[in-house]
Amino acid sequence: MSDFVSKIKQVQASQEAVFAKISDLSNLQALKERMAEPDAQAKIAEQVGDEKVSQMAQYLDNVSFDTDTITFGGSPVGDICLKVVEREEPKCVKMEGQGTPIPLNLWIQVVPNGDDASAIRVTLRAELNFFIRQMVSKPLQQAADGIAEMLARVDYT
Repeated sequence: MSDFVSKIKQVQASQEAVFAKISDLSNLQALKERMAEPDAQAKIAEQVGDEKVSQMAQYLDNVSFDTDTITFGGSPVGDICLKVVEREEPKCVKMEGQGTPIPLNLWIQVVPNGDDASAIRVTLRAELNFFIRQMVSKPLQQAADGIAEMLARVDYT
C-alpha cells in the first residue's frame, strides 16, 4: 500500500461545521456551481493560470455528487466513484474507490484549530505495485493536494 498525504490546509470554520459539510457529499455540488461563475474563475486563474481553470471547469462538468458518492465520468476506464464507507463524527470521512483501475481509499481528516478554525488533511491510499507506483505517484500526490485545496475553499458557513 502506498499513502499520499496532502499538505495540511487551514479552514476558518469549526470542526463540526466542516464535518457537517463534507460528510454529505451533495454539499460539494455548490463548489462545482461556484467554479462556473466568471468571478471565481478569474480569481483562480490569478493563482494557477487560465489554461488550468479551463481544464478544471471541463473536468468538473463530468463530476456528479450525491449524499454518499462522488462520480467522475468520462474516464477512459469508465465512471469512477468514491463512496463514503464510514463517518467518524466530527473528525473523519472515509471513502472507497469503486470502478477504479486500482484499489483506492481516501480519508478526509478534520481537527480543531481553536474555537472557529480547523485543519484538513487528505490521505489517499492505493494498492500499487512497483512499476505502477513509478507512473502514478506524482498524479496521486497531486490529487490528494488538490482535494485538500478544494476543501479549503469551500464555504462552511
